Amino acid sequence: MQPTLVTDEMSYWRVLPHVRLRKVIKCYWVVEGKTVKQVVHAHQDDLLLPDGLSELVFNRSGVAFSRWSFGNSDPSQRMQHSYIIGGRSCSACTRAPNPLRLAGVKMDSRFLRQLINTPLHLFQDEPLLLQDLGNTSLLELEDVVGTATAISSIVELFDTFFLRTMRNVEFHVEAADSLHDALSRKAGDVSIVQWARNHHVNVKTLERKFHDMTGMLPKHYARILRFVRAYQTLLSNGTMDKSFRLPEGFYDQSHFVKEFRFFAGVSPSVWRSGSMPTGTIVNDHLLREDG
Repeated sequence: MQPTLVTDEMSYWRVLPHVRLRKVIKCYWVVEGKTVKQVVHAHQDDLLLPDGLSELVFNRSGVAFSRWSFGNSDPSQRMQHSYIIGGRSCSACTRAPNPLRLAGVKMDSRFLRQLINTPLHLFQDEPLLLQDLGNTSLLELEDVVGTATAISSIVELFDTFFLRTMRNVEFHVEAADSLHDALSRKAGDVSIVQWARNHHVNVKTLERKFHDMTGMLPKHYARILRFVRAYQTLLSNGTMDKSFRLPEGFYDQSHFVKEFRFFAGVSPSVWRSGSMPTGTIVNDHLLREDG
């Protein structure tokens, strides 16, 4: 299986799951870092933008790397073990001075909520170590993924595990699910209060259940989807000339620039110039594929 992205520092695979899983799993991904002798340029911190999804990350080598919330100048959080990312309402940065071997699963947060039987708001914007969760089936999956010798084997292990898991997961459609779907269809361009009124749902109850199943409040989820759509537009166009149209969901240009700075740390024009202090190669690879 050929990598979908190759840089000086790593080879990266982005793979679609089995067709029956695509409603709940966006993709699988695998990273194989190159040895120090193979690396041509010094490593740059990587910026990971939120995309409204949850994630399982398996550390296949036990090599530690730093991960911290964007805007926090102290990258003190050392990730040496496998972990779960629930609701992520802000960007994150990573730094890996040594080659990594990781494998991950990007999924609908509601599927993760059912899978681990734990409200996602309990670890909002913070990774939860797999060993602290204590989920036996996921720990067993970690073991077999860690010893797999081929990318195709990892994909097969993931498909087998999640297809089996889906048979045992019960999904009950509630108002919060319907709101989630509405926000996803319209890329966040939905008035949550008006939606609740139209569906005769108490706003506070709706927010509480949405927070439980995604780790985010509806307004945070909507904000992320609006930004992701705008970011994907920039990735597709690669320009902000006079023909650039303000993405839907933003009041005006200043609102758009403010949101871009919040998530990316720079203005859209600085991003376009390639002068960002952090790398976005992997992030852009994932979002461009999704677009």
